[in-house]
Amino acid sequence: ILIQAVNGVSLGRYGNNPTRDVAIGRKVQFTSASTSTNFNTDTLTAIMFFVNTSGGNVTMTLSTPDRIAGNFFIVKRTSSNNSLIIVPATGKIDGGASFTMSGALNGGGNKGAIIISDGTNWFTVGAQ
Repeated sequence: ILIQAVNGVSLGRYGNNPTRDVAIGRKVQFTSASTSTNFNTDTLTAIMFFVNTSGGNVTMTLSTPDRIAGNFFIVKRTSSNNSLIIVPATGKIDGGASFTMSGALNGGGNKGAIIISDGTNWFTVGAQ
């Protein structure tokens, strides 16, 4: 991830993938992807994922946590039907083998979360 000020001054960088830029200024921009099928975060350049589970359960496989320590993904479930199952390639997520987002979007179900790595495991922040 490359973090740049609006005038182009580099503030930080992870990796060599310029498609994962974050511009800091009046707004923050993230690359995003929409999907309704199983996916692996290693194979996509997005940071934010909109996941449609209306056709069935979808599994999101996270990169190994040591690969992107301190970095994050944002995930948003866009359908009340079925579940989004988040599975780390290695390590744990919130102390377990997986994290499931399910339930009604307008009720008590999981709608979205920020998922961050500490280099060993994954954690959800603000999961609702």
